Amino acid sequence: MKKIALVFLVALLAFCAFGCIRTTGHYRTTMCISNQTNKAFSMEYESLDGEKKYTFDVEKDTVLDVKFTTEKGTLSCVVTDKNGKEYYRNDNVQTENLTVELGEKGTYSVALTAKDHKGSFSFSW
Repeated sequence: MKKIALVFLVALLAFCAFGCIRTTGHYRTTMCISNQTNKAFSMEYESLDGEKKYTFDVEKDTVLDVKFTTEKGTLSCVVTDKNGKEYYRNDNVQTENLTVELGEKGTYSVALTAKDHKGSFSFSW
């Protein structure tokens, strides 16, 4: 039984290391609900302050479906590829739904910067 659990744990760690979305940043949230899969990430909160970055891989040219809700505060968002090419930038995000066409297979990043932002965001592909 311990061997099965160990094999499962190793497989889970390998999947997360190679198939999951990676997040970095220095941020603080209040009353936060966060969700993350291998094809999407989202967050809803009473307050978000700081910088949060998601990095993910796509296997082909892909459309990124994006939804923002802003009730108060400020939020900025930048979507880039691994070379720093910008696919989307908004320094004053309001409530909106949009699509962002990602150029090709590769690694992309979404960088969010918030100051006392109340609302939500979701990205899926």
